[in-house]
Amino acid sequence: DTAPRIAADGRLAFLRNRANGIEDNWLAASWDAAAPAPRRLTEGNSVISALSWIGDQLLMSRSRDGGLPQLWLLNPDSGALQVLPATAEASHASADAQGQRLVFSLRHRQVDLWLAPLAGGAETPLLGSTRRDWAPAVSPDGQRLAWLSDRRRCAELWLASRDGSQTRQPTHLDGAYTQAPVWPPDGGALWPPA
Repeated sequence: DTAPRIAADGRLAFLRNRANGIEDNWLAASWDAAAPAPRRLTEGNSVISALSWIGDQLLMSRSRDGGLPQLWLLNPDSGALQVLPATAEASHASADAQGQRLVFSLRHRQVDLWLAPLAGGAETPLLGSTRRDWAPAVSPDGQRLAWLSDRRRCAELWLASRDGSQTRQPTHLDGAYTQAPVWPPDGGALWPPA
């Protein structure tokens, strides 16, 4: 249990880690040990990196299903979640005691795949994406490329020809933890399976 936050009315919100990188919001009636058992407010494949009260709602920076962190408001009574607009890749949020001002980190980055000649020279972009592309693996025959991308909300395996054409997404893992692709020596089936 981490990140305890006490509301003006004495309720205690905190994060409970179910596994490495998966947290849920929990709420206790008060910080008193004699209070009723806390109840879970969120459930899912989320990484929560910030928690703060704004009036009677909870503010959190949350990455769902392997996606980018965004700022969310959580109504602890109804369980309703609302994403705050224009806060993609926002994290480490905090609100003032009156709930009138909000401070957060906003990160902009572009993670793409580039091609660089081994003999030297200029690098050139290989694939364009509005999100992150990483962990490239070239097939043993040098004709195909596999990589991971979250261009469709969560990390999935992608395939293309060596020049970046004929791009396709063979997996639909829907937020499951995904590792870098690996080609076997014969260039057959990839791991993770495509």
